[in-house]
Amino acid sequence: MKKMSMAKLSVIVSVLLFTILTAAIVIILDVSGRINGSAAGDRPFRVGLILSGSKDDNSLNSSHYEPLVKVTEELGAELVYRENVAGADECAGVIREFAEEEYCGIIAAASPVFTSAVNEAAEKYPGIFFMQFSGTGSGRNLCSFDGRMYQIRYLSGIIAGYRTKSGKIGYAASLPTPDVKRGINAFALGVRSVSPDAEVIVSFCNSQTDYEAAARTAEKLIKEQGADVLAMHTDTPAPLDVAEKYGIKAIGYNCCDAEKYAGSCIADCVWDWEDFYREQIKNCGQGTFAGGHRWLDYNSGVISLRIPEDAGLSAECEAALRAAEQNFASYASDVFYGPVRDNTGVLRVAEDESMSDDALQRGFDWYAEGVRIAE
Repeated sequence: MKKMSMAKLSVIVSVLLFTILTAAIVIILDVSGRINGSAAGDRPFRVGLILSGSKDDNSLNSSHYEPLVKVTEELGAELVYRENVAGADECAGVIREFAEEEYCGIIAAASPVFTSAVNEAAEKYPGIFFMQFSGTGSGRNLCSFDGRMYQIRYLSGIIAGYRTKSGKIGYAASLPTPDVKRGINAFALGVRSVSPDAEVIVSFCNSQTDYEAAARTAEKLIKEQGADVLAMHTDTPAPLDVAEKYGIKAIGYNCCDAEKYAGSCIADCVWDWEDFYREQIKNCGQGTFAGGHRWLDYNSGVISLRIPEDAGLSAECEAALRAAEQNFASYASDVFYGPVRDNTGVLRVAEDESMSDDALQRGFDWYAEGVRIAE
């Protein structure tokens, strides 16, 4: 076999580098054209947003829609959005419309149910940048992003643990996905850190956005299970309404209008995507967009625990919150730092060990000690 000459190898390497560079320039110029309007008849730069529910749901969809309205107005862009998109198949059609008819330079998808459609579209439309919330794909024009909300779940569990008198805390959950299970377990660990005998009773409503299903689930936890504090992981604020109806306190999620639920909500696990979206849109225009996976932590400002001034937290509760927050902020420890046992007594995380990100994202086929799934 003849050895390849250095000159020939140099030519091949140069061609490869030229091809890669050309592809990158095509993406940058295409997006720059979209931003400047030169490739679309002087239209303003457009950002497309795909929502699984209503933009006014006062929950997950609002938490993406509202900051994007603000950021696009600030940057002189135009926001195009579609609400109540049912799943990946419908999402694929919306992406096609955004790409080929609306001429969007960026497309953001605000639900993990859209992941497969977005992953395919990122390959089909290399000149468009995609941002997928709680997704799995990545690429030079695709960023999957999420936040370590489980850290905030843990903090909210501390509040619930101090608040309960019966030792029975209800948890209205959407679907038994890894993300939801991670949140349940983190919440339970927070509860048990201050109330070792308390029980977190979980009931699934089998929907992310169905208001009535979430309301029935929350009511069942109160009436049938005796919960005197209610937590939630649904993309509808229905459990907060139910908690107010029965005169008990609740831990909210995604609640964008805290004043509306002032009677029931003593803490709220919230997202704030404004700075993230601003950064990403600017990066797209400057050709510095970085695809891949981003899992943002407590220090990012994306996740936080909002506590009303009149929540009535005890001094002991506030001290426990501050200690846990300091651990997260300093990276001294994380939620799933051993020893951690499941609800059958099996040791899942050994002492002085911590779960890897891969295990945190994909490895929850178990529930933490203190969790009971209601029939």
